[in-house]
Amino acid sequence: MILETSLLDRAGSRKPENKGRIETMLQKMAEEEARYIKEKKEIEQGAKKFEKLRDLHRSKDPFFAFAEVLLQIAIVISSISILATSYKVFYFTLNSAILGTLLAINGFLIIFRFPFFH
Repeated sequence: MILETSLLDRAGSRKPENKGRIETMLQKMAEEEARYIKEKKEIEQGAKKFEKLRDLHRSKDPFFAFAEVLLQIAIVISSISILATSYKVFYFTLNSAILGTLLAINGFLIIFRFPFFH
């Protein structure tokens, strides 16, 4: 559209019959610009909602990561406690599993926050 307007402007040296077409094209371009600005505002509003959702999920991620580590450690240490028949190690395993479970639950509900997790 811009190219056509430019060609009409140069080729016709602003002839009267081309002036109407140029004005029509300029009006269409102004309407398109207004539509693009409106769409941009709508897209920005949607993007802000997604940014808030992203930030929420990003704040939950460390809880799940540490919960996973603690639960895996609990599984390995429980195997060791069974082989060694040690109750002290088994109780350490239970504490690790409980802490991992609490962190996983907190990952879903965000009951408490740790400043060093960000």
